[in-house]
Amino acid sequence: MNETNNNDQNTQRYPNPYVNGQAADYSSQYYKQSTDYNNGQYYGQPQPVSTPVTNAFFYTLMALTAISAFMTVSFTTALIRALATGAFLSPSTPDIISGSYIAMYNYLINVMANSPAYSFYSVLSSALSFAILAISIVDIVLVHKKGYPCLGLVLFAIFFKPGYFIWRAHIVHQRKLIPVMFTVCYVLLYVLYFVWCVLFVMTL
Repeated sequence: MNETNNNDQNTQRYPNPYVNGQAADYSSQYYKQSTDYNNGQYYGQPQPVSTPVTNAFFYTLMALTAISAFMTVSFTTALIRALATGAFLSPSTPDIISGSYIAMYNYLINVMANSPAYSFYSVLSSALSFAILAISIVDIVLVHKKGYPCLGLVLFAIFFKPGYFIWRAHIVHQRKLIPVMFTVCYVLLYVLYFVWCVLFVMTL
């Protein structure tokens, strides 16, 4: 009785390689997983596939960012020139401000804030900032829905807007020529603005 049980256990553990006089094929039974699993991936299962993303919001965001940067630099340089040359002063300016830099600064700031040009700039700048924020959110959501990672886009949108365009082109696998050229021009604009400010102050 014990020999019979041992033989049954051995048969289950080591199946008979011959069935009806022919070699049995147990590869499909014992090695099925090897055909479905290779290099850490299971074949036959659906994998997430990234699809192309529309660039309409991408180029709109790039254009609005360029307009905002150019407008900010232009207005600021004009303001610095006006403050340096006293263009905001009028004959009715009290004589006391001529002897106090703080009073002069406060007076010029108040006059500038009440000027139509500054009011127009403030409204336009706020509208552009809101539009850039809204379009950035829409573009990030679209990129995420297509299966691409969006954490880097969020970080660039918050901390370094020019880097957003290069990183987006990288993760969606599109040409980077236009984003790189835009970023270089954007950085050069502010570098030239800073150099101009330094040189202008040195000539006063």
